[in-house]
Amino acid sequence: MFGASTGTSTGLFSSTPLGKPTTAPTTTPLLSSNPLASTLKPPTSTTDEKLLFSDLETVVNNLTMEVAHLERSFLSQALEINAYDRVVRENERKLINADKEITNLEASRDRLNYNLGFIDEQHAELENLVSDIEKKLGLPDWTDYSKPYPIDMSCASSADEQRRKIMQLLTTVDAQLKEAGDDIDEIIGQVSSLVKEKENVSSNVITVEHIQKVLKKQLENLVWLDSKSEELNVKTSKLSRSLTQEV
Repeated sequence: MFGASTGTSTGLFSSTPLGKPTTAPTTTPLLSSNPLASTLKPPTSTTDEKLLFSDLETVVNNLTMEVAHLERSFLSQALEINAYDRVVRENERKLINADKEITNLEASRDRLNYNLGFIDEQHAELENLVSDIEKKLGLPDWTDYSKPYPIDMSCASSADEQRRKIMQLLTTVDAQLKEAGDDIDEIIGQVSSLVKEKENVSSNVITVEHIQKVLKKQLENLVWLDSKSEELNVKTSKLSRSLTQEV
């Protein structure tokens, strides 16, 4: 920056204010002796705006400080932009990896769908073969629990008859368990509907009697399941003892 001159300067800048004349100013009389120029004339201003070296130095220093501030702001914004750029590049890399994983998953899904289709075809063929064999052997439909299983009495032993009875009993119990499961599902549906009604309407709508009926029905089903389980255990024990005695 420019230094202020403290002594007498003979260089470019001096302590004399800029624009100050070195000679005494000449004054023009307001009234001229010339009759044609006897009109009044405004005095000409000889004092221009004065700019000292210290003022110029202050202006330059302010401009320098402003430029430095703008430079720091620019560098800060550049660092922030670089950070965003790194984040964008990292996200781009993650997106590329995710796209590759999705492509691999789609390929695996296609292979799985093909394998499932092949398994379905094999399952359908096996079901057809089993149905044909059951028809040839005269076996009842597995959904018909009331029809007894046939047995050739000409070559069947007592153990075969006991096994047939056990199979028939297991089929009957399985049917009863399925019915019990359906009843339980129905009870669960009723309880779920009660819960939904409780959420949608006020608590006064749900009466105590309704809840008692549902609980009573649940208890009856549980008692029925317990009794059937006991009967099944008793029958299984009897069959086991009879088979043990015959052997």
